[in-house]
Amino acid sequence: MSSEHSSGLLAPVTSEEFRRACGRFPTGVTIASVLDSDGSPHGLTVSSFTSVSLDPPLVSICLGHAVKIIDLFRASRFFGLNILSVDQEYLSERFARHDGDRFFEVPWRRGKTALDHTAPAFEHSRMRLLTAADFAPTAAPPALGVEEIHLWFFPHWQRRRDATTAPVVRALLGAYVDVAAEALRFTRGAHGKPELSDATLQFNLSHSADALLLGLSRHTALGVDLEARHRRTRAVPELAKRWFAPGEAAILSAQPETSQQSAFLRLWTCKEAVLKCAGTGIGAGLDGIEFELSAQAQVHGVRGNADWQLLALEPDAAHLVALAWQGKPMPVRGFVMQAIAAAAQSG
Repeated sequence: MSSEHSSGLLAPVTSEEFRRACGRFPTGVTIASVLDSDGSPHGLTVSSFTSVSLDPPLVSICLGHAVKIIDLFRASRFFGLNILSVDQEYLSERFARHDGDRFFEVPWRRGKTALDHTAPAFEHSRMRLLTAADFAPTAAPPALGVEEIHLWFFPHWQRRRDATTAPVVRALLGAYVDVAAEALRFTRGAHGKPELSDATLQFNLSHSADALLLGLSRHTALGVDLEARHRRTRAVPELAKRWFAPGEAAILSAQPETSQQSAFLRLWTCKEAVLKCAGTGIGAGLDGIEFELSAQAQVHGVRGNADWQLLALEPDAAHLVALAWQGKPMPVRGFVMQAIAAAAQSG
């Protein structure tokens, strides 16, 4: 990797020497692919591919800032990784080129594989999303693992001032800690966040006029926020300028008017979920924590703090939800509490 200089010191390694040396190191080769806003495919050869975790399944790729299509990866919620077989060297060479249409006459399809005839492929989410299909109807809580999060969606909720007093919520919490609902004891943090006196279960909840979401874990503090998708607000540019950081407000204001409302609510839910997890709530100021946003206002994470985990939720067509916690990624399971009787809620 280095050569001896006439002075006896090691001479700097040139970029060409570095490239040749690294080129002798055998690595697996993948093609990372992504769709632009028009649905057209883009991709490039990636050798800096590493499996990070089996449970949950996580991988890592590294792209240079000078890569022409890096902004597409930043803006997209999903990208594909296509694992090449030994006889597909021609594909790695084609997608490593810097000119021409890399997808010209290359069969591809949407879905969990972008390129046809490749070995197994994966679809990776930068900010994970759970939809209604991920919420299983059930009435009894399954076992909650130590490194697992459960989310319960109540689609037939009757709003009340303190949701922790609702018999159905107390019964569910009691089932997780094996305590009778009437024997549960609650405390509140410095900023009013409800907590169980039993320290073996962490929870957080959020509700609108007609729905509620409850998040639970054994030892990890959680924050959740639920907002009605069609909630009417004032003009988004005005609200964003008032409540959000200047950079966030500028990106939201630049969105088409038809998408400003949903983008505003998505960011709002993420901010409130993080602040609730921290135990401060929105009283600490929504502009006190800033998020990285794509040019299309998609949330990528908390700026300057990679320790935060964010999960976007769409448990039904009428609501947007965000879940936040700090630490390593954890499996999340969603459940729907169906047919809640009004009498059971009202006690």
